[in-house]
Amino acid sequence: MKGNFMLKPKSKKKMNPQELGKIYKRQLDQAKQEFEQLEFPCESEGGEVKVVLTGRREIKTLTLAPEIMQGEKDRAEGLIIAVINQALTTVRDANIQLTDAVAKKFNAQYG
Repeated sequence: MKGNFMLKPKSKKKMNPQELGKIYKRQLDQAKQEFEQLEFPCESEGGEVKVVLTGRREIKTLTLAPEIMQGEKDRAEGLIIAVINQALTTVRDANIQLTDAVAKKFNAQYG
């Protein structure tokens, strides 16, 4: 019967675990190197505090609106801490997503 056949999936090349580990590490290192160049902006709800972190979790810029310096010191410090913590969480979550994406891509290729 024509057209009634099943295609066999391409067999994936068998590699030893050491080779696979090296390939995965290389892919992950490349992705992390690119990730470190990314920037992650965050700001307070009113926009009085803005921070930009890099993928390396370093503060690139910190901008304070002039009015924040006129107010209470405790409030200003609290806003700064909150925005930096929010940015750190954003970078951490993005890094987790990156690692998951690399693992899924690797498993699709070699799993």
